[in-house]
Amino acid sequence: MSIRIRPARQIDTSDLATIRRNAILVLATPEMGEQRAREWADSSADERVLRAINEHEVWVAECDGVAVGWVEIDQARVEGMYVCPDRARGGIGSTLLLHAEDRIRSAGHAVVALDASWNAEEFYLRRGYEPQSQHQADAGRPMRKPLRGSAV
Repeated sequence: MSIRIRPARQIDTSDLATIRRNAILVLATPEMGEQRAREWADSSADERVLRAINEHEVWVAECDGVAVGWVEIDQARVEGMYVCPDRARGGIGSTLLLHAEDRIRSAGHAVVALDASWNAEEFYLRRGYEPQSQHQADAGRPMRKPLRGSAV
């Protein structure tokens, strides 16, 4: 399977919102519970994605021309990353995260930050991210990772 990373376009909004919603409902529900996951998944889906595309860097992972994941970057932060549930654990999240880290490093930042959702915390720990505090009840766990070879 070949993964292609490309910039998001406004025309991608609905597809990316669907990926986000499905990822939350399938992947986060076991950790968060159905009600909390559904509230998160349903919160301003299209508007949230369109705002991300217009205000931040958003990169789409494609396999065979089909969007299967995306990552949002705001300066030195990964604001969000979502992968189609049926493609989870297939390297797409890792590829997107490496791309985001490269973009952040290229912008001159020495550290990347993010808030890990309950279901993604182990994913980030395995990739060198360090918790900065305890998990908040209704929020992600702040994590950071020094970037090797950064310009700063």
